[in-house]
Amino acid sequence: MLERLMRVCLFFSCSSACTSLGQSALFLDGAIPDAPPDATPKIDASPPPDAPPGTPDADPYAPDAPLPAPTLTEIQSAIIGPKCAAPCHSGAPADAAAGMVLSGNMYAIVVGVTAQGSKCKDKDFVRVVAGDPDSSLLMQKVRAKIAGTAPPCGDAMPKGSNMPALSEAEAQRGEDWIRAGAKND
Repeated sequence: MLERLMRVCLFFSCSSACTSLGQSALFLDGAIPDAPPDATPKIDASPPPDAPPGTPDADPYAPDAPLPAPTLTEIQSAIIGPKCAAPCHSGAPADAAAGMVLSGNMYAIVVGVTAQGSKCKDKDFVRVVAGDPDSSLLMQKVRAKIAGTAPPCGDAMPKGSNMPALSEAEAQRGEDWIRAGAKND
């Protein structure tokens, strides 16, 4: 049994391997040690109960499963908060980079708003253009940091050599949110 690398304890209480937990060990081959042959559990591969009608019988949690549409709440809590607001865009507006305090109502600060930073304010760039990530200064600055190039104005984001670029997946989530209309959700 030691050669079997993985086990999952199921709530069957028919094996001495997990009796202290009131459970039984299930090995990758589906066998339950010390259990009758008909005790092998059946695995239900049907879609989860909350899946939309017509969902194929595939694992919706598989690594290659499509992600749900991004929301502003998700982006602000998973990306903007820890990687933008905490290090640079927080505190009093006079102290925050470009006067942008992103810990509050981010939507009102970025969507459809002309850039106000000293190096960008005279260039008519819009921070986030709903539906158009390529025209959104935010994404231009994020993509510049990823590519190691200069943005159209100001600094690449996140700013500073001590701050790593966003991952490709993080940047894509931001672009997807903008492309979907940059909704205040």
